[in-house]
Amino acid sequence: MTVNTKMNCLFWIFTLFTVVYSNCPNGWLWNNSTCYLFSNDQQPMAAASYMCKTYDSHLVEIFSTNEDAYLKKVLTFYSHTYWIGLNSLQGVNHWMWLDSKKTLNETNYVNWLPGQPDNLSHDEFCVQIIGSTGEWRSVSCTRNSRYICEKPDPIV
Repeated sequence: MTVNTKMNCLFWIFTLFTVVYSNCPNGWLWNNSTCYLFSNDQQPMAAASYMCKTYDSHLVEIFSTNEDAYLKKVLTFYSHTYWIGLNSLQGVNHWMWLDSKKTLNETNYVNWLPGQPDNLSHDEFCVQIIGSTGEWRSVSCTRNSRYICEKPDPIV
């Protein structure tokens, strides 16, 4: 068994343990006092944000390498792209997190795919995280995509 295979096994054992012993709702994953939902349905960004709110949560906001590493680890088992809560609806290249209203300058963390954001089609004001790499790309907000919701673990 390779080291990478052993690490993946340990990751999933830890994930299973934390799901069983956290107060996250069924179907949500726990990491570092936060519950995450990786959706199976696809929505435009505004509808995805609304769906997260119906779960008393919001689209995921990634402020650190630790959180990003966790999400990337989970996403390596999916080949989908997911909405995250980052957008530039307030103006081109004025990237802001939807729920906290923090700018990328305030959070000082980004994980753009090389060449991104590019606004290639002149309407790419929302951001997806790519399942195979964990990197971010700007896309049209009207595109249908899966989404990741997050909320605090209720027992913390």
